Amino acid sequence: MTVKMIYLARRNPTTTHEEFVANWRAHAKLSARFPDFLPAFTGVTQCEVLPDPELLPGASVAYDGVNLLPVRGLLDAVQTWDHPDARTHLVPDELRVFSGLVRDFTVYAVETVLADGPRVRHLAVRFVKARPGLGGAEFVTRWSGEGARALLAASDGRVRRLAHNHVILDRPAGYDYDGVEELWFDTLDAMTSFFADDRTKSALAAQAAAVVDESSSVLLATRVALAMPAIRDTAPAAG
Repeated sequence: MTVKMIYLARRNPTTTHEEFVANWRAHAKLSARFPDFLPAFTGVTQCEVLPDPELLPGASVAYDGVNLLPVRGLLDAVQTWDHPDARTHLVPDELRVFSGLVRDFTVYAVETVLADGPRVRHLAVRFVKARPGLGGAEFVTRWSGEGARALLAASDGRVRRLAHNHVILDRPAGYDYDGVEELWFDTLDAMTSFFADDRTKSALAAQAAAVVDESSSVLLATRVALAMPAIRDTAPAAG
């Protein structure tokens, strides 16, 4: 079982999106300076939101980044904020980079890998809210079962990796999501063609009818800005 911390970030409003990406990378480098803090994390994938509303139907450009942070265990995740190095060095730097403190836009989740392909260069990330009245077990069955199978059936190999992260513990205000979906693509063209496919549209429409509250969910088109372990490109990057 892989536990993750996942955050959906907006930049410090005094900076541009391009400045945010550079500041975010510098923040990650700052974190790496504290060897007592790092062992809680087993990886990092900083995903820059592509600020073009025409890329994917319904994609949001209201955010600047998504970070996928696998941790060694749930206790490591919840104790991160109380680590002395975090309180002294990282939290003050968060206010330079982001619109607020990272703990205020972070969810905790358990990962299920549904198509175990490579970590590649582009991701469509969905922060998903279950439809009202849909219980936890039923949501898992419908979203990670029939819903995921329908998306993979439409993939034709374009989706290289599919992971569902089921959110646990309390959610911060404004981030009341039940799941985070990762759809990994070699290229931006592969991502856009997948979402333009009628089979994909049909699968997503079926989810919206029975599983996902679309009005409270967020879709983002992203590309990897920083990854540890490093990503090995399997095709020329597009976009």
